[in-house]
Amino acid sequence: MEKWIESKESFLKSEPLGDNISEVNARLKNHEGFIAEKNAQEESLATLRQIAAELKAAGFNGFPAISSRLSNIEDKWVHLGSSGDDRKTRLQAKLAELQRVENLLLDFAKRSLAMRVFLDRSEEDLTEPINCESVSAVTELNAALDDIQSGVNSRSGEYSQLQALASKCQEAGVAETTFSEVSFSDLKNNWNNVQNLIKQRRSELAAEMDKQTSHDQFRAQFKDAAESFMAYTAEQSRAIGGLSGDAQTQLSELQAIQSGLSSDGQQQFNGLLSLDRELVDNGVFENPMTEATIDSLKSEWDSLNTIARQKNEVLNEEIFAQSQTGLSKEQLAEFQECFEHFDKNKDQLLDRLEFGACLRSLGQEVSLDAGSKLDDIIKSIDGDGDGQITFNEFVGYMEQVSTTKDTPDDLRNAFKIIAGDKDYITETDMRCVMPADKVDFCVANMKPYPGVPNAYDYASFSKAMYA
Repeated sequence: MEKWIESKESFLKSEPLGDNISEVNARLKNHEGFIAEKNAQEESLATLRQIAAELKAAGFNGFPAISSRLSNIEDKWVHLGSSGDDRKTRLQAKLAELQRVENLLLDFAKRSLAMRVFLDRSEEDLTEPINCESVSAVTELNAALDDIQSGVNSRSGEYSQLQALASKCQEAGVAETTFSEVSFSDLKNNWNNVQNLIKQRRSELAAEMDKQTSHDQFRAQFKDAAESFMAYTAEQSRAIGGLSGDAQTQLSELQAIQSGLSSDGQQQFNGLLSLDRELVDNGVFENPMTEATIDSLKSEWDSLNTIARQKNEVLNEEIFAQSQTGLSKEQLAEFQECFEHFDKNKDQLLDRLEFGACLRSLGQEVSLDAGSKLDDIIKSIDGDGDGQITFNEFVGYMEQVSTTKDTPDDLRNAFKIIAGDKDYITETDMRCVMPADKVDFCVANMKPYPGVPNAYDYASFSKAMYA
């Protein structure tokens, strides 16, 4: 019994409690074995007590030594039981502490992962490129930012609790990353980064709001100008379609409309071109305020001018058919084309220089100097004396010139003017002022000019035409 008690006392003193739950549980199982063994030793102790009692009753003279030894065993037995109870208490306390720490670690691992997922998603949303084409789009992004800010604010308590959990783990001598792939240091960095990104995003959206507010002003200006222009073109189109009366009356009214197109209409369209360039220069490529684009407006503008030009041609043909002029239909078309070419401001009138240039392109040898034959011509045909030549006045003069018998010298002088006083003429010279079919005829029938590539001898051609 003495040896058994001594060995168990040594066991209770030297056996470690364990460093983890599995080891502590194993020690508790071993301790249960110790208790079972101690309980089994109760019978041996009872036997010793019985033997001592019998020796005492028999008057054994060595009983005092036996009684002292039995008392010592009894004391050790009691101490062994107390030591065993103390070890069990310490094992249970150790197990409870390890379980508490393990719960802390598991709790941190689960909650820190959820926090990291939230912060990562927030970082992604906060770093999305800002691509806006209106103030309303910026407003939507600001609302989304407010939602992110609200979500972060609502998790500030959770963030503090995770910080406390990490501190408790560290106080218990274990790292919070024992079961977690996320450390509190990582979370802290993510948390602070999200806070900084929110501030940065709010600043960027404020700048974007200023930008889109300015852009919306450009968009609104373009929209208003486009609507005004479309209303104008629709009105002019109706006016052209509603022309009535005789051909000459319609032509006069049409010329007034065309004059307006050349001034007011062109000015409006130029303003739209300027606004469109301003939009592009400021990086504005979408305008949700209107479906109109500069291309669609240009198409409408071109279409209106085409309608006006076609109407003009029809009326002039009708007037020609009703007149007793000696000009052919082809001649009238040629004069119409030449008149429109030199009418640079499209006011259906030729000023002195425009009229002179037009006559020279048609082979008339006139000088543009003041007091020259040109002024005499203008004075003779300008019915109202305003110094501006109408198409009818121009046609009247050309009819007079065309019905006058010309000579080879007249034709040669006309080519010389077109050639710029050169002794030869090029295809390019002719195509600048002559109809394509007539240029093709000349090129096919003129002789090459000696010594000059791609040049033609108009002098011999003029003689041949009158041979």
